[in-house]
This record gives sequence, structure tokens and C-alpha cells, in this order.
Amino acid sequence: MRLVVTHNGEGEILSVARIHPDNAAGPDGGVGAWPERGYRVVDLDVSDEFAELAPSEIAERYRFDTRTGELAAESESGS
Repeated sequence: MRLVVTHNGEGEILSVARIHPDNAAGPDGGVGAWPERGYRVVDLDVSDEFAELAPSEIAERYRFDTRTGELAAESESGS
């Protein structure tokens, strides 16, 4: 499963969107995201455990670890 995650420099997630396989065939992967200044957008391959969560739940429960480039549970990120 693939996600598009918008986050700030500290790894706080602003938004999460799923990339559906049917949309991924387009020239831009079916997704366009232009973040505000100070935010970054990443395209992540994640495990199927995230398929059971709504994007809003992912944003609430996880942070983007800017060192590893992966999602980390809030309790694992030291916040």
C-alpha cells in the first residue's frame, strides 16, 4: 500500500492520502500535492497494517521519522 504524507520538519503529519493502484498508472501517479512552505510531501510504501486505518487515524497516531524516512508510532518517536 502507498501513502502520500505531508509533514513538517519535526515529523508532525499534516495530511495523509492513500494512493490507489488504479490511479498510480497516470503520469504523476494519480496524485498531486503542493505543500505550504515549511512542509514536505513524501510517497511511502507501507505495510498492510495501515490499510485498516483511516488516513485521519494515521495522522493522529503516527509521526514521520525524518531520520529513517518511515512512519513511527507517536510513542516510538520520543514525543
